[in-house]
Amino acid sequence: MRLRALFDRLTAGWRRRPAPADVAPLASPAPTPYGRAAAGNLKFRPQLSCENRQVASILVLPERQLNGDTEAILRAALKQSHVWVQDGLATPPLVIELPKALAESAELAQPLLWEIDRQNGQPGQVIFSAASAGHYSHVLNGMALLSRHGCGIELDCLDPLGMALVREVKPKRARMRVPPDFLPDDLRHPQGGQLILSLLALAERHGLATLVGDVRSRERFDCLAQTGFDIVEGDAVAPVLDADATAQFLDNTGARAVPHDRLHWPAA
Repeated sequence: MRLRALFDRLTAGWRRRPAPADVAPLASPAPTPYGRAAAGNLKFRPQLSCENRQVASILVLPERQLNGDTEAILRAALKQSHVWVQDGLATPPLVIELPKALAESAELAQPLLWEIDRQNGQPGQVIFSAASAGHYSHVLNGMALLSRHGCGIELDCLDPLGMALVREVKPKRARMRVPPDFLPDDLRHPQGGQLILSLLALAERHGLATLVGDVRSRERFDCLAQTGFDIVEGDAVAPVLDADATAQFLDNTGARAVPHDRLHWPAA
């Protein structure tokens, strides 16, 4: 898409997306009891697509005892995903934060692919998220390996090594995380508009979906959606939930998760 089209999207709203008034309120968890928690040491946070208000992905948040043990986190999360599927819920990809050492080392990241296979999972079921900008000092070879084997990857838009990976590896399933404090309060202010225009142009150029976290109000959600961002996470979507409440959230939203093989990755 040309820059002029992006500018028109920014100033007039993205017409392909429903206007806020035409969209039903975001769903709250239904009271349906599931009682099928397979991962009591994990919490979850749904992330919603701005385009269709479907669950685009679920951020996995481990309890303190699992911090740093990415294989154990991945194993527990995939087991919980299988339980949701058995309960008749279509589950979206799981987002798992990747420690610095694994993001930089292909050798250390390789066991994650083995773990996905051991759990009868598919690489497309997982999106590995890199840390915020400034954490890395080496090329992200671990992220590149995971991407080449079909996993989704998520990179900070301010991280030069992450953006270098996008340019050199050209991952098929990647998204760009925009720090919430990097965006202006008024998204339609001319100065802020130029910043957003450059971010959306960067994402469009490299075929990246865009994610904004810590969105606390419905008004902010609607504004981000009309401006052209793809995925939103925060209190405007859902709080941090346990496995049972996440299942209830999926059930209440109709479990209309985006299939793993048809995630919203914009065309390059």
